[in-house]
Amino acid sequence: AKQEKVKIKLYKRDMKKFKVGKFDAAYILFSSILHLYKQKDLVSHFKSVNKNLKKGGLYIIDLSSLPFKSSNKPAKFKKINGKLTTNITWTPLKSSKSQARFTCVSLLENKKVNEDSFIVLRFLPISLLKNLAEKTGFEIEDIYKNFQFSKKLGEKPEYIAVLKKI
Repeated sequence: AKQEKVKIKLYKRDMKKFKVGKFDAAYILFSSILHLYKQKDLVSHFKSVNKNLKKGGLYIIDLSSLPFKSSNKPAKFKKINGKLTTNITWTPLKSSKSQARFTCVSLLENKKVNEDSFIVLRFLPISLLKNLAEKTGFEIEDIYKNFQFSKKLGEKPEYIAVLKKI
């Protein structure tokens, strides 16, 4: 933004409930909406987004980069950036059809420097998205497979949804 001389405001808020002002659009990226694994938190989030959008404002939900082939199968990934290695584990919970444990362990020169583990939604089914939109004052404008705006959805539960405040 600085390089392009664009003014932006950044906010650090609880994504379950927040107030930041009135905007034309909101964008949640990198599948971070999946951190809201409880139905009541999802509803609260959608209501907060709605309250912060102008009438007709757009809410773009990016679920296009899920790090696994199947949300229902355990998976392990390794990301290496120079001397930093991050091992990521995806473990669907047996106690829940909709939740998984996401664990990240970072090593710097083979020494553990960070470990984080948390519960997330496995995916956000389009049926649940439609239900949330209806309950919280949105309509679904469109759903795309990717940022080439292909409308044919793939086998993985990935998509980009564009909602409009009504």
